[in-house]
This record gives sequence, structure tokens and C-alpha cells, in this order.
Amino acid sequence: MKRTSLLFFFSLIGFQFSTNAQLAKGDIILAWQVDVTESDDYDVAFGFAANACQESTHLSLTWSGLEPDAGAFDPDFIVSRLDIANFYFPYNETKVEMQIAVTNTTNKEVPADLMATDFDDPILIERFKTALDTIFIHIPDIDLAALMLGMRAIFYSAQMKACIQHTKSF
Repeated sequence: MKRTSLLFFFSLIGFQFSTNAQLAKGDIILAWQVDVTESDDYDVAFGFAANACQESTHLSLTWSGLEPDAGAFDPDFIVSRLDIANFYFPYNETKVEMQIAVTNTTNKEVPADLMATDFDDPILIERFKTALDTIFIHIPDIDLAALMLGMRAIFYSAQMKACIQHTKSF
């Protein structure tokens, strides 16, 4: 009798846990960072993610890649990263989490002429706004799930720690 009672009790507990284990999806978006496969075929990797219920994908850009020099936006970067993304992701009905890196671990990723400029300097901020405008002109059809400025791996060196106070205004 004791064994039957315990079995019944634990089956009720298990039932309680199993019915509440899966929460409703709500506003959660399943995102993937898709890279190329061993065969160097992005479409294959993207298809794999799409088949695994991908709703959004990560697109990382660096400000220095977009604008290597003062006001000189790289047309190859724009075509290969922004214009293609503006076609590819909407065509595949996929949202985008766009990350614009202004730092990369211990490196500042800004145009060459701004390397010595603090992040809270009005000149740098205005130039970044121009860079953002340039990006958004080229991605009118992309449905952004998120826009991230910077990188998660930031300020690990003593040199970069000095930048922390200046990034608050940026």
C-alpha cells in the first residue's frame, strides 16, 4: 500500500511539472547567428536554421567597415552586407538583430580619423548618426528584431577601461 501511495504521489508531482514545463511563446523570438558551412554555402546554413524554427538572424557590422575614412562609406561593404541583407532576409521572412560594433574586444571600430576621439564627443556622435542614417537608407525592407550598438566583449584592456566613462553619453 505504501509503495502504491508513493507511486501515485510522485506521478502527480511529475504530472504537475510536465504540464507547467513549457511556457507560452509570447513575444519571444528565436534567433540564430548563422555562419557558412564547411562547404562555404550560407544558404545551406540558413536553411538549417530556418528548418529549426529560426525567426530572426544576427547581422554584425563594424562602423570602421562601413566608413573606413571620414565620410567615405565603402560601397563594397554597403552592397555585400546591407543591400544583399535587405533582399535576402525579407525574402526569407526572417527578422534581423543588427549589431553595429564600435568596439571589438579591445579594439575601437570607428573611422580612422575618429580613433583618438572620445565616445561622448559631439563630433563622434553626429558622425555615428550619419552612419546610422546611411545604414537605414540601405535596409528599408528589413524587419529589425533588435538593434545593438557596441559589443558584449568590451573593455577588457586597461586602455579600453579608460573609455567607459565616455560611452555613457554615446
